[in-house]
Amino acid sequence: MEKTETTLERIRKEHAERLGISPERVSLVRLDLDILLELGILVDLDVRGISRFTSRATWEELGVPASAVRRARFTRGVKALVPKEYIAAFRSIEVRARRWLDSLSFDVMGFRPYRFLPYTAYRKWREGHEKLVREWKSLKAGLLWGYRFQIVPALEEDFQEVALEAAAALGIEAKEKEEFVAGIVQRAKAAMPTFQDLVDGLVLEYSTAALITPSAVERDLAEVEEIRRERRLAEERAQLEEARIRAQRERIDAEVRERKRLLAEMRQAELEHYRQQLQKMAAPIAEVFHQLRAQMYQDAQAVLATMERNEGRLIGPAVRRARSMVETFRLLNALNDTELEALLSRMEAHLDAPQRNAGAVEDALRRIAAVTHGSAKEVERMVRPSRWAAIRLEELEERR
Repeated sequence: MEKTETTLERIRKEHAERLGISPERVSLVRLDLDILLELGILVDLDVRGISRFTSRATWEELGVPASAVRRARFTRGVKALVPKEYIAAFRSIEVRARRWLDSLSFDVMGFRPYRFLPYTAYRKWREGHEKLVREWKSLKAGLLWGYRFQIVPALEEDFQEVALEAAAALGIEAKEKEEFVAGIVQRAKAAMPTFQDLVDGLVLEYSTAALITPSAVERDLAEVEEIRRERRLAEERAQLEEARIRAQRERIDAEVRERKRLLAEMRQAELEHYRQQLQKMAAPIAEVFHQLRAQMYQDAQAVLATMERNEGRLIGPAVRRARSMVETFRLLNALNDTELEALLSRMEAHLDAPQRNAGAVEDALRRIAAVTHGSAKEVERMVRPSRWAAIRLEELEERR
């Protein structure tokens, strides 16, 4: 744990010296924000339109009479307003897009729902994301192509069959059946998304966030004050008569004093607000640092377990997992963790040696596990449910 703190403080000290920031509690958090904004971006996926594919079924459609006890003991099901294969395909793309972003980014408390994406992983993430966007657009084009003249008429026939079955279950007489069936089909058609709804509303894209730091607020307020001061001086110089100049100066001075008072109150309130927000946040750079080290700890333990099961031998799965550790670390090492980089490079050298020494690799893995153990404990303490997990939980509850 001592080495971890030393490495973090080194990173902060380098940036603090460059920016001239005091290493106090709030200043450290502010400095963390400055560092992270230099080393990556905040990304959030925006997936819209899939919710229009389903709606709640009515008791009449399910053929449940008003007097049935089932209405009090059961919930109504969900009806598909487009073919189920399209719903499954669009949801699959959404799941893969979120998992792809999660695999190359960090969940930092205070940034949620946005995730921190290091610049080292940006190109790889964009390539995978654009591939999923192209798949989304192709699937959307297929849905739109036959929507008006094939899919909607087919769904109307399906709902007519549903209405006939419901009428039979409810014991509706023949003279009332036609009106009952027409009503169910009409309600289903009204709930279906229109062609234009799909064109405009079926979207897979991402957004980035811009953070406003306390230093930026102070700078903007100072610029506004300077502009006002220059205007006042210009007005004063424009006055030719001494009396009018004196009177106008008194008026302007009173306005400036009031503006300064209001500005000082606003500045104080805004700075206090930001201090309160920053003090509530865990240091975001530490979260990123510990998450990457925790991942290396898990991978090292997994490789050591594989070697132990094979009596200390380096078999294929263990070698591949060890090489994957090196590749993943170098991809996500935006904070330049030189200590862990050196240990992983030493292990990679043993893996690439003509005569591979399993004992040397095992020793390197144990050193890596020892260095990263504290970060694994810290991540376990800080872990929180992710936004995607909450979304999945809501989806599972709806299906139930």
